[in-house]
Amino acid sequence: MDDISAGVIGWLGTLGTFGAYALLWRGRVGPASRIYAVLNTLGGLLGAIAGVLYGAWPSVASNVVWAAVGLHTLVAIARRSVEDSSGLAASAQIAASPTGEDATGAIGLPGREPSPELPLPVPAAAVIGLLPPLTLPLPTSSIPVVRIAG
Repeated sequence: MDDISAGVIGWLGTLGTFGAYALLWRGRVGPASRIYAVLNTLGGLLGAIAGVLYGAWPSVASNVVWAAVGLHTLVAIARRSVEDSSGLAASAQIAASPTGEDATGAIGLPGREPSPELPLPVPAAAVIGLLPPLTLPLPTSSIPVVRIAG
């Protein structure tokens, strides 16, 4: 595949992930919405494919992780839909919103709180959010210089 095709694939992936973030930032979707998860999943996959074509392995790794986070969100949404598909009230509540979400950004299912395991809008934040906080002490004096005799 040529560089132009790889570039188009990569830019489509970038537009997907940036588009998802822009929709979230503008309040058009919530972090638990299907459209947000689909855009992030597809954007991550396209970015990973472009990274493979370019041989940019760190980009491949971060995009695969980001696509996995989006896929995790889609699976969580699907599980909730199956668990709560027993009543018509859930369908009516979802249908009342054009994005299928309630005011908190959670999928509009009765008795459900937004899930804390859903992704944050920034890939690094999603990965870092899985780890305990890390505090690094900053030096208060100047940084020592090591000189190598040569």
